[in-house]
Amino acid sequence: MIVAGSSATSALAGEVYRTAWGYPLPAGCEWRVSFRLDVEAGRRYYDCRTHPLTDPRGRPAGEVVVLHDVTAGVVAEADLRGKTEALEAKNRELDRFASTVAHDLKNPLMAVLGYNDLLTKAGTLNEMQTEFSHRIQHSAMQMRDLVLNL
Repeated sequence: MIVAGSSATSALAGEVYRTAWGYPLPAGCEWRVSFRLDVEAGRRYYDCRTHPLTDPRGRPAGEVVVLHDVTAGVVAEADLRGKTEALEAKNRELDRFASTVAHDLKNPLMAVLGYNDLLTKAGTLNEMQTEFSHRIQHSAMQMRDLVLNL
């Protein structure tokens, strides 16, 4: 909403300024303010600018007041902030879960690798046993790499 004039505009600008800041608007100055109004229909957010007008002799002649309802943007920003915070909380929870899973899988996996190593050192293995031992080693190493990358 754009309002131009003298006494009505000054009164509106002064009331907006008093609502936003709690003290009267200094006369004849340019200002910009963002504020919230609680009205019967609900909470509304506004950006307001005022610019003094002068007559050809440079004397104060009124003001131009631009009042822009920014409620939709403020509400969308708040919603986005809430969703971002919720997503960050879920990510922290997921990180803790992944860390726990990685730790819980790493210990038994290291035991498999250790026992496989003991088997190869316990004595001579036939060709089939050696192949199985290599498969165990390879699979366990792949799983270890996956767990370490969690």
